[in-house]
Amino acid sequence: GYTNRGQLLGATIGPGSNAQFLGLDRYTAAGRYGIFAERIRYDDDYAFAALRGRPDAHLYHQVDLTAGVSVLRFSGALDWGASLGMTRELNRYFIRDDNVTNWALTLNLARRGKNLRSTPQQ
Repeated sequence: GYTNRGQLLGATIGPGSNAQFLGLDRYTAAGRYGIFAERIRYDDDYAFAALRGRPDAHLYHQVDLTAGVSVLRFSGALDWGASLGMTRELNRYFIRDDNVTNWALTLNLARRGKNLRSTPQQ
């Protein structure tokens, strides 16, 4: 099965799902900035079983399409960053044409150890 004593095994997107991620980052001495895109198709096992025999079954799959930007800046011993992404959920909960848009803003702050440097030694 897909569980071990009730704990779900596998990727966090769930069994029968698949995902693709593409990111492009540019690193500089001051940090990093980039763009990304992701596609997730959820729980094909459920969809194929529940929609078996329907000629329009392919129109009910739950799919998320995400695009976003990210930035990371080095500031002494601190790294701070942000990411903004927009997700278009198609056929949410396997309900045809139940489409929604969500925005996510993530803020990060991290302290580097004393042996890690943001710029090379001279």
